[in-house]
Amino acid sequence: MYRSTRLKIMRGVSRLDVWMGIRLTLVALLSMLLGRLLGLHAFYWAGISAIVVSTGTPGGSFAAIRARVSGTLVGLIVGFGAVALAGHTLLAASLAVPLSILLCQALGLKNAMKLAALSTLFPVSAVMDSHGLDATFTLALARTENVLLGCAVTLLIDGFLWPERTSTKLQGLLAKDLARASRLAAALVEAYVERGVFGGEALLADLQRARMDYPELLRDVNDDAEEAALSRRHLRRQAEEIHRLVDHCAALRDIQRQAAEDRVHGLLQAELTALAHALREAGRALEESPDIFEARVENLQQTGQHLEAAYEGLREARATQAFPSQEAFRLLGVLYLCGAMIRSFGQLVQDPEAQEA
Repeated sequence: MYRSTRLKIMRGVSRLDVWMGIRLTLVALLSMLLGRLLGLHAFYWAGISAIVVSTGTPGGSFAAIRARVSGTLVGLIVGFGAVALAGHTLLAASLAVPLSILLCQALGLKNAMKLAALSTLFPVSAVMDSHGLDATFTLALARTENVLLGCAVTLLIDGFLWPERTSTKLQGLLAKDLARASRLAAALVEAYVERGVFGGEALLADLQRARMDYPELLRDVNDDAEEAALSRRHLRRQAEEIHRLVDHCAALRDIQRQAAEDRVHGLLQAELTALAHALREAGRALEESPDIFEARVENLQQTGQHLEAAYEGLREARATQAFPSQEAFRLLGVLYLCGAMIRSFGQLVQDPEAQEA
């Protein structure tokens, strides 16, 4: 059981996740070390700030740093002003939070609104022997120093010492989501065949949320002058196909829910089970050995052809007429969605230059 659990955990961890962990550890430790050497109060905030703003890419980290610094400054200034007017009270907090949000909106810092609201609470909720303005100002200054240090370290590492290309990050994200979508599709086909309960609702919802990150990353890739035009088009096409795969899985989930009592799938049980296995193997190839992904997709396409041939045989024999028409239509819907997913996999392994021809 321990071995099985460990394998499941490791299977969900990609090389991109490992490098991101190493990068975040580096920026956090370096920030805290410098904060301690500089004698900053609560130097651990430098490490926290470094982790919050680090994305691995120069453009992404710079945007996060801009929001972090501006939000912190606005929040501390508003919070300090609220303390000067109302002291360390809930009234000060109730004034500072909405004012910081409104000020960020007025300054065009919409992405920094939450950070500004959070930062107002540090001077407001300060617990010290003396609650004078000098002590509050000292706390606000220490907070600002740590934030600036953490952001500076992150900018140094992500922008100069260890920059990560957005295309590399996007490619890793696409590969991970494709592997997950493959497992999801296989589980849905199996649930339909076995008339079982589908337990992948959380995975489907997570994939639907994850694909919302693609447009922003694609914009960053397009803004990178060093990125080849063919590579940009290829990444965009991959994102589009995974987007379709997730939509096909959502549609297949809806049919599977309606087919809880269907029996018509028994006519193609062996072929659909083989297809589910081929889908799972294609996703596993990306996680274990991407070099064999093309071969697994070819096997998936052949399995799909066998499924189509078997269905044509059923049509000629009019075998589906022995079942209610609703069941036959649902089976046809499952076959259509399976074919659409197979075509998406085929697009993913097609040569980029051939796709653009």
